[in-house]
This record gives sequence, C-alpha cells and structure tokens, in this order.
Amino acid sequence: MRLQLSFSIFLFTLLSLGACRYKDGPKLTLRSAKARICNSWQVYKYSVDGKDETSTLKAISPTWILTMNKDNTYVWKYTALFIGIEEKGTWEFLEGGTKFNLRKDGTGSNIWTITRLKEKEIWAEQVDNNGKLIQYQLRP
Repeated sequence: MRLQLSFSIFLFTLLSLGACRYKDGPKLTLRSAKARICNSWQVYKYSVDGKDETSTLKAISPTWILTMNKDNTYVWKYTALFIGIEEKGTWEFLEGGTKFNLRKDGTGSNIWTITRLKEKEIWAEQVDNNGKLIQYQLRP
C-alpha cells in the first residue's frame, strides 16, 4: 500500500514537473527536443495571419525542404520565382528549447517559435518584417 502511494505521488510529480513547454504539445515525451527536431521537414500547412495560404506557397515554391542535422547545421532547399535556392547554416535552440534560430552562414538570424514538437510533426511560427504572423506545420 505504501509503495503504491509512493509510486502515485512520484508519477503525479513527474507529470506535473514535466509539463509541456510547447502550447500545442506534446504533454509528455521521452525523446529530447534535439532528437525530435533533427529530420528533413516539408510544409503541409502554411498560414498568414490565420488564413490558410498553403496552396499559394506550394504554387510559388513547390520545393520546400528544411533539413536540420544533429551537428546543428541545416540545409533549406526551396524554390523562389522558379529558381532553386539552397541555404546552409547553423541552428540552435533558444529560450529553453521553445524557439530555434536558423543562422545563414555568416549572416543574420531567422527565429521561429515552436508551438508543437513531435517526432513526426513541428508547428512553428514567426512574425515577418510586416508584422504578419506566419505559421508553419511541418512533417517529414
């Protein structure tokens, strides 16, 4: 009986302390954030200020792949005006893993706020230079 009570208290504490750091989940995971984020990601949903613009993005940029590597490098391949672009640089977590920064080789930052981070799904958002909220939902 005492062991069962101790286990219940331990489990409650673990779940309470290990609460989700991302507003859209997951609530509990055994994999590190780095293990979950390292993958090749493609956009499956894209919105601007809450309006779904996925079809517009895919028409403009049919290729959109962000590969994040365990050595904290990334390669972002996309199409812009029918021209293939490959951006390379380094990435890092910020603010306890709730954000990540893509730093193009030798230049500025591109900071994304993570709202959901699972092994097979990332939801992230950022505010563009015009103050618009850009939201991405990515899958491998």
